Amino acid sequence: MRKGTPERLLLACLTPTAPTGLRGFPESTWDEVVRLAAYHGIAPLLFRRMQPLAVEVPLPDRIVAALRGLYLDSMVRNMRLYSRLHDLLSALRSDGVEVLLLKGAHLAQAVYGDIALRPMADVDILVRKEDLWRAEQRLLGMGYAPSEENGKYERTDLHFAYSLPEEGWVELHWDIVKPHWPFRMDVGDVWQRAHTATVAGVDVWVLSPEDLLLYLCLHTGFHHTFDYFGLKPICDIAEVIRRYEGRLAWPEVQRRARQAGAANVVYLTLALVHRLLGANVPEEALRGLAPGRPSPEIISLAERRVFLNVNTRIEAVEAEPSGMSDGLGALWMAKGIV
Repeated sequence: MRKGTPERLLLACLTPTAPTGLRGFPESTWDEVVRLAAYHGIAPLLFRRMQPLAVEVPLPDRIVAALRGLYLDSMVRNMRLYSRLHDLLSALRSDGVEVLLLKGAHLAQAVYGDIALRPMADVDILVRKEDLWRAEQRLLGMGYAPSEENGKYERTDLHFAYSLPEEGWVELHWDIVKPHWPFRMDVGDVWQRAHTATVAGVDVWVLSPEDLLLYLCLHTGFHHTFDYFGLKPICDIAEVIRRYEGRLAWPEVQRRARQAGAANVVYLTLALVHRLLGANVPEEALRGLAPGRPSPEIISLAERRVFLNVNTRIEAVEAEPSGMSDGLGALWMAKGIV
């Protein structure tokens, strides 16, 4: 990306260190930045990042109002979601079903520290397979309707999906990876390493910091090949690294990534998060994942995928239906990144 583009300006605003070069842009450029942030699902985070810069970077009132509105919209949606989540977690706990929260609901409260900063459309929960029937019965008893696609989801994703009208979806998982992934994380080991946190007013299990980082890297770099959710998962990973700085056992991250056969995807995802958002990923951790000299073109490829907008993505799919994804897929299976 060229210097001075809306994409670069957005990244500069999201960087936690004191950004420079944010003055002098026309209002139309800030309009585009807000549009990009909304598209990527990170407008509330942008609003928060810009608040301490108000004196240094005085934004037009209309731009500030737009960002504040997106922040408040996210807060209202997530407050409703967390209210429903409180009811569900409390009910499952009363049934003796242990729950491990995955991704958004854990991240918004325990990692971002402000539920408005991480917009969500659904809630992902993990239960032990022996508790699956009881969890399903509780969801049905609370009025959740099963998806018509659950037969497919059971085979391809190892989860079921349930919805409440106008209240979003709950995905009920019983494994940590999908059956078609070329990686493996033992779900029993994941449970053993989990710790408790209070989310939606209920004590639940959450992934250990190292497992959380690996899980997010696999979803971002392999499952969605960087483009499906754009910058939001990149910000998620950066926030995990910031939140657990000083506590993340990087040698353990390397060991688990290699054990899962996922060193390549974890390397590339972490390198990209460092490049785009300045996340504090130790150089020795990257070397431990990819001891060779990775080609910078590989990271540039991943970066381009993050910023594929809707029209570009449609054009790319029509012009080259599988080339980029197949190229990344071959990379994940290679012995090293070169």
